[in-house]
Amino acid sequence: MPDTSPGVGPSAAINRYWTVGEGRAKWANSPHPYTTLVALLREHVSEHIAKGLAAEYYHRVFGRWPGQQRGDK
Repeated sequence: MPDTSPGVGPSAAINRYWTVGEGRAKWANSPHPYTTLVALLREHVSEHIAKGLAAEYYHRVFGRWPGQQRGDK
């Protein structure tokens, strides 16, 4: 699995793209953001990796994991 930790280099730029940048606009406001993001990422990586990355990016953007209700811990 690619390194998704914050920092410097190509992975940091990709993380920013999907969580802050132009990429975020493609999925964050959709009716089903996690599903939309998985579909977008599957264009570039396997489904398994896409689901993992989508969960990480979703958590970074919304502060909760996919499927977790607001206010749940």
